[in-house]
Amino acid sequence: MTTDDTRTITAEWVEDIAVGGAVLGGGGGGSLTKGIEFGELAVEYGRPTIVSVADLDPTDVVLTVSGVGAPAATESHVDPADYVRAVELLVDRLAADGTTVGALMTNEMGGFATVNGLLQSAVTGLPLVDAACNGRAHPTGPMGSIGLSQDAESVQAAVGGVPGTAARLETVVEAELGTAASLVRHRWG
Repeated sequence: MTTDDTRTITAEWVEDIAVGGAVLGGGGGGSLTKGIEFGELAVEYGRPTIVSVADLDPTDVVLTVSGVGAPAATESHVDPADYVRAVELLVDRLAADGTTVGALMTNEMGGFATVNGLLQSAVTGLPLVDAACNGRAHPTGPMGSIGLSQDAESVQAAVGGVPGTAARLETVVEAELGTAASLVRHRWG
């Protein structure tokens, strides 16, 4: 990957990115207020970076980051560290097979979704790709898979739930996309 066009996301950009995602997102994508807070946390923590798709090497593996949410859920619990931990789990799992992750990409546009990846970039040093793979939220994994449901296997990580309770989940799933998506979206506890 070339680094000539790598840009650091600054605090001044965060609100513009979140508002742009909220306006351009086609539905879902989370809270604008929480998105701005999450983006501000990322730039307070470190230096999230963003690169153009054109700057990626064709062999770079790009992890798609997303939040699995249910706006009406009253018991959901995901800490910012959980977003980072999910990326770490996938990076470690892929490294076990000799695969190196080159970048991150948000799954969709929306008030929160657009900034998803900034904290993970700040912590891991992986750049975020200036592109969204879906554009909008989808109620099922296969619907939002950009054609990956045709692949034989999907590797996904999920982290969340109140620590110390039966509802806490930290897992890596390797399965057909529909099966993996069902496991990640299952209500535990």
